[in-house]
Amino acid sequence: MDYTVDNKRLYEEFLPFGVVVSAKVMMENGHSKGYGNVTFSSTTEAMVAIKGMDEKILGERPVHVAPSEKRGAWALGLGVGSNVIEWIYS
Repeated sequence: MDYTVDNKRLYEEFLPFGVVVSAKVMMENGHSKGYGNVTFSSTTEAMVAIKGMDEKILGERPVHVAPSEKRGAWALGLGVGSNVIEWIYS
């Protein structure tokens, strides 16, 4: 992920797709870890954001967007319909 992207920019980039409940860049020792999570108010909004943001160039790199997974299980136990998405730059 482009290390210049902060929580505010992450929020602003995903806002056109729906109600963003939270947008957080994962940090370690004050520096971006290269990925973040965005939570929408609905599964439908999250799915629209995945389609709209996947492969979009932010900063100098394309962003890859997918439903969030934690240790092999879908985030929040909501399965494919999760309203939490995770995006990672390659």
